Amino acid sequence: MKDYKNFKKDTSKKATREKRKKEEGETNRMRKMKEEIKYKEKSNNEYAKHKEKEERKERDKKKE
Repeated sequence: MKDYKNFKKDTSKKATREKRKKEEGETNRMRKMKEEIKYKEKSNNEYAKHKEKEERKERDKKKE
């Protein structure tokens, strides 16, 4: 009977450990996705600013 209790205890630890790993994996995946989105938004903003500067330069050239 004692062996059975230890076995049951070990499996429950293993299950919680696997559950925790799964949750951590999901949070890491979410964190990576958020970082990618943030980077894409930042690069899009920089691209838009760069385009805007080029358009201003072209407009200034046309005015002159």
